[in-house]
Amino acid sequence: MFSIISDGTWLDFVVRGVENMNIKRGLFRLWLVLSIIWIAVFVFISWDSIERDEWWSGDPDIYADLPVPCGKARGTEGKDYSQRLAPEPWNTVRNPGSACWYPERKFRALFPFYNGNSHGKVSKMLYDELGWEPAEGGDKFLRTKPVVLAALLPPLLVLAVGSALVWAFSGFARRPAA
Repeated sequence: MFSIISDGTWLDFVVRGVENMNIKRGLFRLWLVLSIIWIAVFVFISWDSIERDEWWSGDPDIYADLPVPCGKARGTEGKDYSQRLAPEPWNTVRNPGSACWYPERKFRALFPFYNGNSHGKVSKMLYDELGWEPAEGGDKFLRTKPVVLAALLPPLLVLAVGSALVWAFSGFARRPAA
């Protein structure tokens, strides 16, 4: 096809390489490498969100605040805890309908006798003490699903569009002479 130089020089090697290049295979390999890089970077950036899901941590909403009956509250309101209504509507109508809510770190510092228990177990114990019923049966993959979707959807769309373009442009290829 190309006969510019055929004396065995590097240019002849490059020209023969272009003649024998498989565009489809090269584009697929490029897509594969870029997709793996995209997914790895996206998962790395979103790892904090994935770690907070129940399937990973084993605890339902591990970063949620912990409720304590306000009669047993320790520390300073506004600094260590805040007084709020129960997040579940069925618990707001109970007595008490509100509690003093502590972030995990402050709760562990002010109530050290709970330190041997997981967040989920402590939360269950405190809900029982308040006479509340926790909301259960939540989605264990609540934060992971959007990460997986956002990590996989762009590479799959690029594959679909790229495949369609390769198919469309392959119609313009010359037929080999018989």
